[in-house]
Amino acid sequence: MGLAISGYRTFRCLPRTVGSSQSAVVRWRPTAGANASGDRATGSAVTQFHQTRLQARNLNANSLTRPYPVHTTTPSEVTRPIRRLIDQLNHGGQAVYLPVRPESDGVVNECFPNVEAKISRSGGRMLCGWQLWEWPHVMAEAEFHAVWVSPEGEMIEITPKPNGETRILFVPEKRRRYTGIAVDNVRIPLRDDQLIRHFIRAAELRTAIMNRGERATQYGYVSVLADEIEPILMIQSFLGQSIASGLRDHSPCLCGSGSKYKRCHGHRFETIFGKK
Repeated sequence: MGLAISGYRTFRCLPRTVGSSQSAVVRWRPTAGANASGDRATGSAVTQFHQTRLQARNLNANSLTRPYPVHTTTPSEVTRPIRRLIDQLNHGGQAVYLPVRPESDGVVNECFPNVEAKISRSGGRMLCGWQLWEWPHVMAEAEFHAVWVSPEGEMIEITPKPNGETRILFVPEKRRRYTGIAVDNVRIPLRDDQLIRHFIRAAELRTAIMNRGERATQYGYVSVLADEIEPILMIQSFLGQSIASGLRDHSPCLCGSGSKYKRCHGHRFETIFGKK
């Protein structure tokens, strides 16, 4: 359910309310949720970002929050990094390719309601686990997901995909249950690059903000103060644009300073995120 790479295809940001920056909201349809273990670190990161700001010569706030291409797809094979991700999710677990057979009334990114509806019509049961995605040469990501198991025991992916995926790579976790609590995606870098590590950390912080307090159990569109979420969105967009442009940590920083990323915003973000 939802999309890897931090749910970009399901995120919507509303404009600020005139006269009060505190009343503006961001609305987001959560994928499968996340725990709120990063709340304290998130607050610190946002505060420090306000203090450091992005010293951009060629960028402004609007350009830093514009969409950027994230080319995620089902991994074509179980490579060593994908195997490492599988073991991190469920040590010794096995990933299986499942064809996508969407139901006529299935809703994109809504795996849990889709499976529940299918069970009410045809019997069977829900099987939770992880759907694996890959941003080639950048990162791999596991998204908490559910498939339908037919009365005959066949695992079937019935949730339609937004970009024409014909199969998924799924890691079953038989003891896992969907309880309505948000579960964050699990991400690993596919190369040793500070930009990618910072992008992953920013995604974790954003999810922690989105699932802070009561929001962790809310389903549908969730309202968040713009001042609470916008700083981390700007950071994540800056990093995403950098990666999508083919930059690496030793490349000139996207801000136009002329310094390498790792000595420019990379150094600032390292202070914000801390080593993990």
